[in-house]
Amino acid sequence: MLLATRIEQIYLKLVKGYPQNGKWRFTNGAGQFFAAMADADFLHDFDKRQSNKVLRVEMKVTQRLTADNYLQNECVVLKVLAHGKSLAFGTQF
Repeated sequence: MLLATRIEQIYLKLVKGYPQNGKWRFTNGAGQFFAAMADADFLHDFDKRQSNKVLRVEMKVTQRLTADNYLQNECVVLKVLAHGKSLAFGTQF
């Protein structure tokens, strides 16, 4: 059952520089999770050496309640807004 869908801008750290089962591993500082990458421009320009880089992204999070009563989050990075030297820490987005 669908519970909620939200789109947020957030900073994430890319843990692995290549997808596993079509999803990328990120950390948000609280824990690691997998997310699909929908930003074609980022994928086109991606270099595996970008692992452990901090990204500012627009991410869609869909939360569901499974039939066996577990919460499940599905995350999709819609757009990489900034990464590397283009990050503007301390500014609001």
